Amino acid sequence: MKNIGIISASIVLFILLIPLATHNASAVQSATFQPPLPKVMTYNIYQGTELLDVITATTPTQFVLAVATDYNHQVANNFPERAQAIASEIVAAGPDLVGLQEVALWRTGPHTSPPTPATTVTFDYLQILLNALGAQGASYSVLVLRNNFDVQGPGLFPTGLLDVRLTDRSAILVRTADLNLRGLTFTNIQSPDYTTNTVITTLAGPVTLLGGYESVDVTVFGFTIARFISTHLDGFSQVVRNAQVQQLINGPINTRIPVIMSGDTNAAPGSSTYNLFLTVQLTDSWSQVKPNDPGLTCCQVDQNGVVVDIINNPTSFLATRVDMVFTRGIFQATAAILVGADPSTRTPSGLWPSDHAGLVVTLGFAQQDS
Repeated sequence: MKNIGIISASIVLFILLIPLATHNASAVQSATFQPPLPKVMTYNIYQGTELLDVITATTPTQFVLAVATDYNHQVANNFPERAQAIASEIVAAGPDLVGLQEVALWRTGPHTSPPTPATTVTFDYLQILLNALGAQGASYSVLVLRNNFDVQGPGLFPTGLLDVRLTDRSAILVRTADLNLRGLTFTNIQSPDYTTNTVITTLAGPVTLLGGYESVDVTVFGFTIARFISTHLDGFSQVVRNAQVQQLINGPINTRIPVIMSGDTNAAPGSSTYNLFLTVQLTDSWSQVKPNDPGLTCCQVDQNGVVVDIINNPTSFLATRVDMVFTRGIFQATAAILVGADPSTRTPSGLWPSDHAGLVVTLGFAQQDS
């Protein structure tokens, strides 16, 4: 027998979320109107550098030159321009919830001894993207913003030594109009750290690549009918990734609430990390709706086995699928598309919108067992 309470709540959500995808009052009133279903998006927007020069530096001179090199790569990757392309993809797809990774905050400051935190903001990727969305007539609000790792080091620039600071962040955005819908609320917002993280050795000392996840419950008139989770799993170690997924399984996934699990998993289908999600009855949206399409999402910087920071390559180097949306419960994917994966989406100066492609999934109701 079907769970009548959950089904009834899902119908209420369906009625409320349908207008989110259109915001067209006259169409909603039309008897023949066939409205789109709710959508979610995950997008790693690329912090602008892989920091490999800094990580591999072995002498103090190499290190200060590497900090400047990696920072200048980030500048050359021109996030204000890329943000316009990413915003265009978001506007065209119209997702209700957006999980973002590598939402970098770059800051600089004078080099001092002992060092003090750099505070002059040079690139705030979140604000730049929100501004780009606004300039294209779309309004999105921040539901969750979490800080991951925060690193700083001196770089040798033509003007002398300058401290450069990178704060890696991740976020969940919501269409602002959704916040004003009667009865629809976003509750139980969580953004804890992972307890297992990679520690890398640099000339400046050990650095913990802190990560975590963000989650929010979608509630309609008191019924919590979906939990949206977004994460960026570790990019260095499968052992660490697996431990992080296990924390997700023991944490926000461990619920009777329908789950929408999204993010950059740094794990391809068939890997042990990917398979962990399947062990708790999560369904991979892309393989469900496009089983014969590889759906490649990563990575423009990995070019024939060589990492190249500047993403102005005319031919795509996307070669693996690591950006995922999984579902479990009353919702399942009815459609899935990649954005920022085609050369036509490159910016006027030839940059890809991101190192990754974004993934947009349209949600419908799953088949219910009798």
